[in-house]
Amino acid sequence: MREHITADVHERSLILDSGFRYGAAGKFFTDKVARMASALVGSLVSQPNAAESIQHELSEQAAGVKAELLAEYFSKVTTQSGLFDAARELEAAAFARQVPQPSSMAATTQSFLGVLADFFVMDRKRVLL
Repeated sequence: MREHITADVHERSLILDSGFRYGAAGKFFTDKVARMASALVGSLVSQPNAAESIQHELSEQAAGVKAELLAEYFSKVTTQSGLFDAARELEAAAFARQVPQPSSMAATTQSFLGVLADFFVMDRKRVLL
């Protein structure tokens, strides 16, 4: 992300979306591995169109990742400036003898936890209270 710090919010959002969806290797590498895996399965399985079905399913799964939700949140400059403080607060909570309630944490940390709850399709209120 360091090399994209000067990018505008939209461009950063697109970069993050691709990263969350396909990983550091990117879409091209992910598609290449999917093609190789589906070709291998297709050569071993007698079911017609097995390779195409596998490749289609892998593409559908990648498209189904709610990467845009994370990308939109993490591409904002205000979010980026508060991430270190949120990380420190979460680390302190992880090592605390008495784990604090998320509702007692800073707004930035609660926002971060809320976005993660949305991404994992969890009830935000239950996570934060």
